[in-house]
Amino acid sequence: HIAATAGFPSQFQHLVTKRTNATNRCSRSGSLQHVWPPPLLASEIKGIWQAPRMQAGMQGLGVQSTSARPLVAASQAVRPLPRKTSSTGRSPRRSPVRACTTQALEGSAAAQQGTVAETAPQIQPDASPAPPPSQLEAEVEYDVDVRLRLQIGTANIPHPDKVEYGGEDAYFASDVGGGAFGVADGVGGWADSEINPAEYAKTFMLVAKFYLEGRDVRMNDVNGSVTLVPANTPLDTFDGDRERTPQGALDAGHVATRLPGSTTACVVRLNRDDRTISAANLGDSGFVIVRDGYINFRSPVLQHFFDCPLQFGAVPEHTNASDYAEDADLFELKVQSGDVIIAASDGLWDNARDEEVLQTLTPVTEDPDQAAQSLARLAERNAADETYESPYTVEALRQGIDLGWFDKLRKTTFSPRDGGFKLGKLQGGKLDDITVLVARVVEEEVRIPRPPPESEEPQPGAVIQPEATA
Repeated sequence: HIAATAGFPSQFQHLVTKRTNATNRCSRSGSLQHVWPPPLLASEIKGIWQAPRMQAGMQGLGVQSTSARPLVAASQAVRPLPRKTSSTGRSPRRSPVRACTTQALEGSAAAQQGTVAETAPQIQPDASPAPPPSQLEAEVEYDVDVRLRLQIGTANIPHPDKVEYGGEDAYFASDVGGGAFGVADGVGGWADSEINPAEYAKTFMLVAKFYLEGRDVRMNDVNGSVTLVPANTPLDTFDGDRERTPQGALDAGHVATRLPGSTTACVVRLNRDDRTISAANLGDSGFVIVRDGYINFRSPVLQHFFDCPLQFGAVPEHTNASDYAEDADLFELKVQSGDVIIAASDGLWDNARDEEVLQTLTPVTEDPDQAAQSLARLAERNAADETYESPYTVEALRQGIDLGWFDKLRKTTFSPRDGGFKLGKLQGGKLDDITVLVARVVEEEVRIPRPPPESEEPQPGAVIQPEATA
């Protein structure tokens, strides 16, 4: 009746008829209690609501859009996995952080839609026209606030031998809460077991991104793919939740990724309210903050020993040892407009010195995409240079790792300036996957709706004084 009297599109009437017929068939077979109106899928309701005639008809009846209401509340409880004692002798601990979990859509159609009696009175549409959208918007008062936002650029160059499958790095960038991003470096040692660690790293980053955006995910047991569960808050209105931290994102990715492989990971998010960033880093990926042309902060490398970083893995299904989100370094740092945050896999940090990073960044600071591409190309050139003294080889020498004596003699050179011979030493770049994310901190004006004025109605039990009369 509503569809006929309010002028709804024929699409709505067709769907109702189609659903009614299907419901009646189920009712006759005894598999479903007879319910009217028949339940429509969320995707069908959304498609109909977007039709202009549908919106006008519903507003005429005094019905408001429910698109901002959640379809189902998403659970955040987790079932912790048992921690195995690692080979490094670290005591088993378990993070109290609540991670992203799965929740099936349950409940009968009758519980979601309710039952309408056949004798219910008919609803007549309101003859008064709906106010134009501009008038409705004008009734809402706004305050203007200046907040920070991240402009994020990305670049990825796979290892020369891994171009065909895109390398083993993974990353994400999101606008949620003003900006969030992450990078993961799949551990290449799994290739010796004919396992591509890229799948683990990519799945891990996807789960971490969904977690920060307020969406829950579940793993498909058949092929290990990630499947979305309806969000507890629509993404377009979700402005970030301080309870969904970067450490929580790491824990969510670790708990949900049940695949062979392992990865390092670094996640950063902006907190607009107090002009800070929160970050969590585990392994040898990491980030720096550049301010006024200098590196203002650098996250340290976390590793068990040289070239063996802390890493996440699926225990006990595919490995007998793993590090956890509670092992990550956590940061809460003040940022300001003009700061530049560079997050990258070790493909950048192993192949570019600080002064080179700053020289490359300065001309392209205003363009994060160009900055990320330029830094990735810098690392690519240095990685292929056999005479380059890279941060990776410098650290290896400091750790006592060098060429064998035969290679030292073979690479001996004569130095006219020093007037003598110099034994060869370990040098050159490190061929690797290279992933770079550059986030520029900028200010923007944000309109914030003012809260409605408090009601002046007397509180229960209050004494009302009579008004004075002339």
